[in-house]
Amino acid sequence: MQVRLKARHLTALRPAQIKCNAVAERLVEEGSESVKDKSVSVLLLAGGKGKRMGVSMPKQYLSLLGKPIALYSLFTFSELSEVKEIVVVCEPSYQNLFEDIIEEVNVDIKFALPGKERQDSVFNGLQEVDGSSELVCIHDSARPLVLSTDVRKVLKDGWLNGAAVLGVPVKATIKEANKDSFVTRTFDRKTLWEMQTPQVIKPDLLRAGFELVNREGLEVTDDASIVEYLSHPVYITEGSYTNIKVTTPDDLLVAESSLPSTRLASYVSLRPWARNGVLHERIFCFTQEDHWKWGQMNEAGRPQDVDVRAPTVAELAIKLAVDDVNESPSVLAGTRLRMIVRDTNCSGFLGTIGALQLMANDVVAIIGPQSSGVAHIVSEAVSEPNVPLLSFAATDPTLSSLQYPYFLRTTQSDYFQMNAVADMIDYFGEGGHRHLCR
Repeated sequence: MQVRLKARHLTALRPAQIKCNAVAERLVEEGSESVKDKSVSVLLLAGGKGKRMGVSMPKQYLSLLGKPIALYSLFTFSELSEVKEIVVVCEPSYQNLFEDIIEEVNVDIKFALPGKERQDSVFNGLQEVDGSSELVCIHDSARPLVLSTDVRKVLKDGWLNGAAVLGVPVKATIKEANKDSFVTRTFDRKTLWEMQTPQVIKPDLLRAGFELVNREGLEVTDDASIVEYLSHPVYITEGSYTNIKVTTPDDLLVAESSLPSTRLASYVSLRPWARNGVLHERIFCFTQEDHWKWGQMNEAGRPQDVDVRAPTVAELAIKLAVDDVNESPSVLAGTRLRMIVRDTNCSGFLGTIGALQLMANDVVAIIGPQSSGVAHIVSEAVSEPNVPLLSFAATDPTLSSLQYPYFLRTTQSDYFQMNAVADMIDYFGEGGHRHLCR
């Protein structure tokens, strides 16, 4: 976590900074009220190693609900009219991941090599920025949950002030300690902000900052620090606490549960992964030209059994949703859905057979099963052919996209539910369990 004082000013000027400050003042004077269309170059930093995640693959390429983490923010930026190009800073071995989706976005995608440190990667990306760009927007690809509304806010603030960064007020108490772990100072959290990305800087100002940093051999921890060395003020745009950076397995669980319903809906409807109503084979291996088939797995008895209420209601709800989609030519570009039902009867063995039967019928997604035990077994069967398995009731936290990249759930995992229970018991004290029972 990076913590920054909101009202931070650097007053000690070096002679070399005078020219740079003149550039900064001119840039601020040129500001207007709005950001122009196609005037922003995004630097998407995707060259990190991600050692804290404990996996061999860099964290930004891990699967989050069936899609690489780095692609979430890329699509968010690509849908903004202000963005003209995205410069992806990544290792050459991962460029094909982005090249595969070039035809699906309305912006130019370029590439730059990562450097040894973050500032080197930003510098390399800056060399690829179009000369007519009026803003450079730098973003960590490991932040998949950034909201387009927050991006637009920080773009505007960057345009008006020359430099702006997304941040959120610090919630926790921050203390400084000595080498022996004794507290030496407690900070007033009212003045502390946790920095996020994007960080938005006018290109001439960023180049002037790099000129100073490289000449003086300075080290910086984030992009705004480059501008701070010019004694240029950096504006903090208040963002959202959901804009986390995925660096640990716990972060991945949080990101999975925090994806807004609109993103889940866009994923299930295969936007922007579909073209002209035809499913794109890169995500799901089974396609049809005129029909998409969904399979529902019901494991608690025959659907027509009136005594089995939950599956009956679930089947009815899915059927009604399918009917609504099929009746509207504006949904899914007029593509029709077909519903196929298989009953697992609470058996992992029967669930696997049902899943294989559904996949043999060229389904593109399976809804169910309800229990975590069956979901574990069936997930193994559907992972290899890349068929999404969506469960509305499986809550086992080990059903993670780290292990099952095509498993999606619409409910909170036990990890978050138990934390909520613990918080309630802590709040109500020893009698907390009685409040829960009520």
